[in-house]
Amino acid sequence: MSSDLQTISAVKCFGGQQFIYSHYSETLKCTSKFSLYCPPQASESNKVPVIYFLSGLTSSVKELIQQSGFQKYAAQHGICVVGPDTFPRDALPISPPITRAQMAAMYVDAETPGWSDHYKMYSYVTVELIKTIEEKFNFVQKDNRSVMGHSMGGHGALICSLRNPGLYKCCSAFAPLYNLEGAAEFMVNLIQAENVKDWDATKLIRNYKGPSLNIRIDQGAEDYILGMFSPDRFLSAALESKTTVSFNLIEGYDHGWFFIKTFIEDNFNHHAKFLKSSNNH
Repeated sequence: MSSDLQTISAVKCFGGQQFIYSHYSETLKCTSKFSLYCPPQASESNKVPVIYFLSGLTSSVKELIQQSGFQKYAAQHGICVVGPDTFPRDALPISPPITRAQMAAMYVDAETPGWSDHYKMYSYVTVELIKTIEEKFNFVQKDNRSVMGHSMGGHGALICSLRNPGLYKCCSAFAPLYNLEGAAEFMVNLIQAENVKDWDATKLIRNYKGPSLNIRIDQGAEDYILGMFSPDRFLSAALESKTTVSFNLIEGYDHGWFFIKTFIEDNFNHHAKFLKSSNNH
């Protein structure tokens, strides 16, 4: 059970309110932050759906709300957007500086000594955070949610939806990690070698048995990540499953926030189709 929320910041944006909150997470065993955009339409009598956005390895709760420009489209569609932090930041000492390995929580539940106490981002995102949002905010619809992510967070969006059939109405990812071979240096810290397959999006989509799941992927053709995480096997595996994958390889774009900002509207249009087809109020 999450403790009471503390408001870190609140600012008006496109008629709605952009918040950053902190709370103590029982799952992560530390204080954690998340951003929440409340669109102007939202009220207790007019509840709105929720998109959970999972950010990449070097991000915090600030990059999404400051660099993506999503608020315009969340306001247009009347969708709440929640962005958790990317790793259990407050569980780590202030010094020495945080390493990339410590940032790479990978949206999994760690099982190795030294990591398993706090690195439970998968359970935090799919259980505790959802419960917190639906209990603490009376303007959100229950059980009408989707998930979106970028890079490591794109991997997170894929595995969270594929491991939990029916939890999300749809999924989309910007330049995700299509498999975990290129992330071996991080996964070795978190997961026993024989269990890595349980967190690999390519293996998960091949074995997906749940209700039909629609997945949109936007991938920049100039993205360095393509050399480490080829989408080919993921896309082939998707053909064998009960998923519909729309893969968009886009010339000239790289891996960063300018790429996301360019195609965030298309992604919100995609999610709105599935969220608005559900009349959960």
